[in-house]
Formats: sequence, C-alpha cells, structure tokens
Amino acid sequence: MERDFETNLSNLLTQDRIQFNQSKGAAWSNIQERIDLSESISIEKIWGLRKWAAAAVLFLGVAMAAFFIGNKSIKPINTDFAQIELPDGSQVTIAEGSELKYNALMWYLNRDVSLSGKAFFEVEKGSTFRVETKQGDVTVLGTSFLVVSEGDSLVVSCKTGKVGVSQSGKIIEALTAGDKLVLTKAGVLKSKVPESGIDGWINSEFTFDNTSLREAIEIIALHFEYEVAVPEFVQLKYSGQISKNLSLEESMDILCLPFGINYSIDSENKLITITKI
Repeated sequence: MERDFETNLSNLLTQDRIQFNQSKGAAWSNIQERIDLSESISIEKIWGLRKWAAAAVLFLGVAMAAFFIGNKSIKPINTDFAQIELPDGSQVTIAEGSELKYNALMWYLNRDVSLSGKAFFEVEKGSTFRVETKQGDVTVLGTSFLVVSEGDSLVVSCKTGKVGVSQSGKIIEALTAGDKLVLTKAGVLKSKVPESGIDGWINSEFTFDNTSLREAIEIIALHFEYEVAVPEFVQLKYSGQISKNLSLEESMDILCLPFGINYSIDSENKLITITKI
C-alpha cells in the first residue's frame, strides 16, 4: 500500500507541480485529493467498459437465440406439394422432395428464404424478398414466380410483376410476366412461357379450353421441366383435360396423336421437338 502511494505521488509530481507558496499540510492534502480523483476516474472507466461489454454480450446472445430458435425447415414428404404462409402473408407452394428454409423471428429484418428443389411464390409487397439457391439468387419486392433449383441448373419463371436473378451479387437478368430463365454452367437461356402453366402443376390436372396446341405443349413441357421447339406455323387449337399423373410421353400422345403430329423427346437435353405435321 505504501509503495503504491509513493508511485502515485511520483506520477502526480511529474505531471503537475504543487504551488510553492502552499503550506506543507495543504500540499499533502492537495496531493491526496488528486490521488483519490485519479482512482475514482479509473474505476468509473472500468465500470463503464463493463456495462458496454455486458450489453454487447446480451445483444449477441439474443441475436443468436433468435437465429437458432426461429429457424424453420419445410420439406413435403409423401405428398405432391405443401402450401405454407410466411410471417408477412406471402404464400409458398413447395413440391415434394424440395426444401424451404427461413427464420420466422428475424423475418421482418430480412425476408430471405433458402430453396433446394421446386417452389411457387406469391409474395406480398414490402421490403426485398430473396430466394437463395446454390446456383444464384432471385430477388423481388412483391410478385409471383416459380423457382426450380436442381443439380447445377436454376430455372426461374415469372408469372406476375418483375424478378431479378443474380449470381455472386451481380444481376444476370430481369424477368417480367411470361419470361423464363434457365441458368446452367453452359450459360443463360431466356425464353417465353405461358403464364397459366407456371403454377399449373399445383392442380391435379391440366385444363385446356380452345387453347392453342403450341401453348398446351409448352405448358406440358414446363410441368416436366423440358424446353420445347414447336414450328411457328402450328395454329391448331386443343380442348380437354390431362392428368398430371401421366408421363410426359402419355401427355404428348394425348395432345399430338389426334392431329397426326409426330414428336421426339431428347431426355439428355430435356427438349421436346415437333418433327412432323
């Protein structure tokens, strides 16, 4: 204790000199006050730092708890699809074998979901809504669209509004109603699709009422995630219903055979081509 006092006394004498005309008692009293003040300020600083540290730890703990407790994972099993409502009222239809993840507690800080597989989104207007996939991200404010993330490919079809597709934070393409984008390692392919077929897979069957055969074939192709090449001069109309439980070949036979139309299916490149009319 005596050594600490002498050290503090030496520091104070080095920093500030005592007035020469003070009495010995007054000088010692002045020195003692400075030592007490110095110790008081140091203690206040320490307690202030401790309060900030405690607040930071508390905030971090709450944030981590919200992150882990609020995590949701939706994965339909033994059903064609599952329909859920997100905290803001947005609707998502998730296909069997797909998985959607989001955080309910953190939702109003960021409307981000993670998707593996296939899902149709009907997003309420608001802040940025982001669908994250391993191939890239889809960003909207409020619209309806289909996302299919499988293997190395990402397929995005916009039914209403406008969506942006990005990769590594860079916008690749902006889509509007009826636009379809296929993103693979080979590059980006943008095309048009019938808007009625984008979410048609949610129902148990396709219904066509005096629909152009070209559009009907495109809807079937979209359901099976195929591209289609139909000659421009095909102007036939088709009315009828086709069950979604049928295979691609069975569905195409129903559409094409009554008109005497031949087609080929390239499974490797996922392409349907009309070969003879």
